[in-house]
Amino acid sequence: MSRNLDGGLANLSAPAWEPMGDFLYGHGGFSDLRSMQSALFRQTSRNGSSVSRGEEMKAGLTRRGVIYEYINAHPGVHVRGMAKELGIATGDMQYHLSWLERHGLVRTRRSGFYRFVYPSMVFNESQEVLLGVLSQETSREIVLWLMTEAALTQSDLAKRLGHSQPTVSWHMDRLVQVGLVCRSRNRKGLMYELVADREEVVTFVKRYHPGVWKRWSGRLPSTVSEGVRRASKVAPTQGLRLTPAAVVELIGKR
Repeated sequence: MSRNLDGGLANLSAPAWEPMGDFLYGHGGFSDLRSMQSALFRQTSRNGSSVSRGEEMKAGLTRRGVIYEYINAHPGVHVRGMAKELGIATGDMQYHLSWLERHGLVRTRRSGFYRFVYPSMVFNESQEVLLGVLSQETSREIVLWLMTEAALTQSDLAKRLGHSQPTVSWHMDRLVQVGLVCRSRNRKGLMYELVADREEVVTFVKRYHPGVWKRWSGRLPSTVSEGVRRASKVAPTQGLRLTPAAVVELIGKR
């Protein structure tokens, strides 16, 4: 496989199972969750409870392919969240992720209670940490609030988020631990400041969480808007390139 990396922004030249599109009933890839769920539902309905070995392989390819596509579209997603979104049993999800990771197509990273998943050979370590944080609502909101002001206290953040201070404290400790936020003390008390790369935050939120970006883009200061302008110049088709036939052949094996 040939891979060409560009600033941690990933894109597949073609879905891994495109030459076997008949197994996906014409889908050459999925741009939204509903399409993914629909393909899984149709495959399950068609196969029923009694299937041949060949149909088992098709179903395995379809399910594994959808999981693989979802990870590429949502890097940093945690395993339980992905299983819930796709409606796949946790055991099945763990099985397919183990296979994909063993064959070098994805990689996982554990942080606290969560296990996050990323496409392989796309993002560096700090980008993976940031993507994992941005995949979780409360942590993502904290990061975005810290982009609006130079520094905020835990009390400030609790009021803005509508959460209790102990909840905010737990998230702040984690964000400090992974190196995305720094903590200092002044006459107001403990202050928190974002140290993550702001342009990467902008790029990742805009690309992988467009609904969140639509809600937040107008609130961010002009310095961040400049980052948005620069980030938008990155061509969405640049990034990771895989040889489709090779990936199809690999995913097609049980």
